[in-house]
Amino acid sequence: MINVSFFGFGEAAEGERNRLVYRIDLGAKAYDVFFSSPDVELLPNVEAALPLALLAGMRLARPIHVKGTVSVKFIEGVRKVVDLFANSFDGLSSIEITADEYIDCSKELVKPRTGCFFSGGVDSFYTLLNMKSEITDLIVVHGFDFSVEDKLRSKEVSENVHAVANKLGKGVIEVACNPHPVLEDFGEWGRHGHGFALMAVGRTLSSELDAIVVPGSFSLAQQKPWGTWVESDYLFSDEVLTVLHHVDSSERIDKTIFIANDPMVQKCLRVCWKNVAGAYNCGVCEKCVRTMTALEILGVRDRFETFPQKWSPAMVAAVEHELSGVKLFAKENLQYMRGRGYKNVWLYLALLVQIYRPTAYVRFKNKLKRRVRKLKRSVLKRFNV
Repeated sequence: MINVSFFGFGEAAEGERNRLVYRIDLGAKAYDVFFSSPDVELLPNVEAALPLALLAGMRLARPIHVKGTVSVKFIEGVRKVVDLFANSFDGLSSIEITADEYIDCSKELVKPRTGCFFSGGVDSFYTLLNMKSEITDLIVVHGFDFSVEDKLRSKEVSENVHAVANKLGKGVIEVACNPHPVLEDFGEWGRHGHGFALMAVGRTLSSELDAIVVPGSFSLAQQKPWGTWVESDYLFSDEVLTVLHHVDSSERIDKTIFIANDPMVQKCLRVCWKNVAGAYNCGVCEKCVRTMTALEILGVRDRFETFPQKWSPAMVAAVEHELSGVKLFAKENLQYMRGRGYKNVWLYLALLVQIYRPTAYVRFKNKLKRRVRKLKRSVLKRFNV
């Protein structure tokens, strides 16, 4: 049995309104996950912890018990999510989920508010610009694609999100948290876990917001089992909080075209998750190179202030994929390049190299590198070097 509980209020750091701590207890090991915000009082409800326990339960085939009161509709939806993931991913099992007490929830609406998760990336800007009349607040999370300890990056991200919000007349809610360990010990962040982390953050904001919007990663035609997915996100809704997964027929290249000429986007776009030397966009990771390539084909790359100016077809060819599904973005760039009549034989060949490089080879090579690094750390630790 995996027990999930609200562990209490942690010691709030300077500037935080409050800090919530939840425990996911596996018996032999327990994970304490915190959430904090400088902007709002986060709601201490145990429902925020349940999504974080799902991967552990499904991977270990162990039931989950929630110590506390949960919404009937919410837990029914979560059970459907579990069945959906178990049927979609190898190694995950359907499990039983129980709670101490179940209630039918209700909420008195004073002024409806809709928050949109906003990382500053292509998907985020596309959703925001398409739904700007409905969205009232931007939710920026510290601790997902960069560490909460990275104060310099946190400050830069916060400043740019506030600049976007001020221009559009939106509020900003910043949340810091540490969900990676409990999710990545039992699955992959992108493929399985990041959607559960988003849902956990959303539940802590359910006293502030009536709905949360999750910018989709893939078009309707490209939908597949993923961490955040049109088939699963809405199942986390109940009478208190509605979850919307924003998706339409637009592919990533279409979204890039849609936002590319907006001066606000050119000033603030952030796609990077590598955090290389504290760079806002490192310019060398897959997401950076993919986006810079699309902007190059569009003829606007030099207008984007947040990317390094260095770019070349050789950088495109060097990008390696461990997951074959991510290659679709390179394929989109290649198709758009052909359709636009953009003639650069070296870029054309570079995209082909990236697309046709075997993922099995990349996985083997990277696995070997990780083992060598681990062995090196063990040797250095053994000899106190």
